[in-house]
Amino acid sequence: MDKKMHILTFHNAINYGAVLQCYALYKTINKNYECDVINYTSASVSDRYKIFGKNCLKKKELKDTLKKIIGYSNNKKKEKKFKLFREKYIKFSKNYSIEDIQKETWNENDYFIVGSDQVWNLSLIRNDYTYFLDFLDGKCNNRYSYAASFGTSVTDNDIKKSRKYLEKFKKISVREKSAKEILDKNNLECENNVDPVFLLSKDEWKNIAKKNEEENKYILIYLLQGSDVFLKKAIKYAEENNLKVVILSTGLKRKYNAEYIAACSPEEFLGYFINAETVFTNSFHGISFSILFNKKFYYELQKNGSKTNSRLMNIISLFNLESQNSELYDSITQLSNINYENVNHIIGVERDKSIKYLNNI
Repeated sequence: MDKKMHILTFHNAINYGAVLQCYALYKTINKNYECDVINYTSASVSDRYKIFGKNCLKKKELKDTLKKIIGYSNNKKKEKKFKLFREKYIKFSKNYSIEDIQKETWNENDYFIVGSDQVWNLSLIRNDYTYFLDFLDGKCNNRYSYAASFGTSVTDNDIKKSRKYLEKFKKISVREKSAKEILDKNNLECENNVDPVFLLSKDEWKNIAKKNEEENKYILIYLLQGSDVFLKKAIKYAEENNLKVVILSTGLKRKYNAEYIAACSPEEFLGYFINAETVFTNSFHGISFSILFNKKFYYELQKNGSKTNSRLMNIISLFNLESQNSELYDSITQLSNINYENVNHIIGVERDKSIKYLNNI
């Protein structure tokens, strides 16, 4: 272990996908190399999880602020469980502020990998170019990305803003096919790799999952954006198949006959997916874990002109699962079977390709 590798990503977000993709990338690299996660959090990212963050009292953000106040107790419990998970499973560097990380004297022989998650979403990070490794200027040239996501549909303007940083990367890997296409168009050579959660096998995830105490078969609903139409289809499906309803959410109104889980740990989150009979989700990582655990599932694209659907469509098209779009059906009475033999083959091919990319670094 003559090289030390540092990962920079969204590890502190109180978000299941963020912390689990961080764990997966760390665990995969740490199997063969000394590795840690740089303990840096962008002010713009942490602001999203504060009750009174920036612009919290503006009309557009006021509704979210009120939700955070109402769910304060559950959010604090959830935050504590996330902290325990990170401390148990991931090795971190010392804490860095944006000023500290710029002043640090980095070992020029060390390697730096940024990604995955929406680390290159310029509106999300509010142009914090730490996630483009700007703090390494003149200090280290071993710069890489792994499955970095721009989060939304990438524009030429996005590339123009970040080009001077991207040109300094020895290898660039992005998560979405659409991002690779526009980087190629702008003469920035890159690879397309799967989200880190696919780097670990189903059994590796099961090893850290916590079995839930549900005795009855259930459908699992995990939504990042509320949708009455989608919810009603899911509830009807549960009723017609005599299944209990479990909803993972702190934000949905509790107007359905269901068990609402508001503050589960990342290990419990995995357990709910593993033991679900069917999953209904509009989350990228909700879809990812449904696929990994070979679940029957339906997805819905996000509404309100959301630009984030490129992430969802990328993973759906990769595994040829467009038929699981709930909007194709007026009502869902019985879920069509998914050919997981083909899906698992694609997972294996993509995992091998991605691990080869990391090992080549």
